[in-house]
Amino acid sequence: AREAPAPPADKWHVSPDTRKYFGSVQEKNEGVYNAWGETYKAWSTANPAMAKELEAAIADDVMSAEDMIDAIPSMEADVAEASRVSGNKAIQEIAKLVPNYISGSADLHGSCRNYINDGGNVGADFDKSFAGKNMYFGIREHAMGSILNGIAYHGIFKASGSTFAVFVDYFRPTIRVAALAELNRVSWILTHDSIGVGEDGPTHQPVETVSGIRVFPNVDVYRPGDAEETVGAFISSVTRKDGPTALIFSRQNLDQNNLLSVKERREGTLKGAYIAKKETADLEVIIIA
Repeated sequence: AREAPAPPADKWHVSPDTRKYFGSVQEKNEGVYNAWGETYKAWSTANPAMAKELEAAIADDVMSAEDMIDAIPSMEADVAEASRVSGNKAIQEIAKLVPNYISGSADLHGSCRNYINDGGNVGADFDKSFAGKNMYFGIREHAMGSILNGIAYHGIFKASGSTFAVFVDYFRPTIRVAALAELNRVSWILTHDSIGVGEDGPTHQPVETVSGIRVFPNVDVYRPGDAEETVGAFISSVTRKDGPTALIFSRQNLDQNNLLSVKERREGTLKGAYIAKKETADLEVIIIA
């Protein structure tokens, strides 16, 4: 009588031939690993400062938010400006304080204002190098989101990517992955908030977009109201440890809230909510945003 074929009775059976094959693979890989270890040891001995910077990047060891608040110069107190413009000033300071911070755009560096000056461009062609800090993703928002997640998973760099806020729907799945995986090394710079975006009209007005980002678990969403809040939002994006950050910036100019000090606004932003303007008489209306 015929018998049905069946695997051996032992639960975790591995055939001798398979063990032999993978034994040789393991031996080969161990040799490569040990050789790499010796190379890294020699390199780190010869380049202690660079080795320290690399190890700090891998460990996600960055300057504290409190120290960053003190280290970044004050923004201009008497100039009304769009938070995307304030963001451009802030990102220059962040890049100085966080050596492993890189940024890129889906073909909107000029509009989103997140180009890191003197940072060089990432790539192998023309004026680019892999020491650069600026990435060009092309008009490919989903690819940008996926690449940012991959960079975060790799575990060395903190990376941000920019586009208009209204284009978030083109890469929502990648935001969801970053949120579920708590990829704190990822942030998105989303500009041209709300209806004040200019000549493009309703197709570019992200009326419902910010609410759609806020419902993601683990995603911090910052919509700063002036330049110092913008600095605080950037600081949070590179110092938090438990998830990604969305930075929502305006195209239209915003007045500076000089009723509070620079430090109060930056620290207030890190709280997520604070009293931006206290009442001076009997309360009639409370505005919460």
